[in-house]
Amino acid sequence: YHSEHHSYPAVPFHRLPRFHQIVAEHLRTTERGYIRFHRKLVGSFDRRTG
Repeated sequence: YHSEHHSYPAVPFHRLPRFHQIVAEHLRTTERGYIRFHRKLVGSFDRRTG
């Protein structure tokens, strides 16, 4: 719920799981974890620059 936490700081932490369910269909990328997301992001840089 990292992106939701930063995008909508007024949402209480205990409501983030439900909030994520509501907004998930509008997110372009989701990963199970902050590190996993960044590993994929950094890995995609090499493929884009060719």
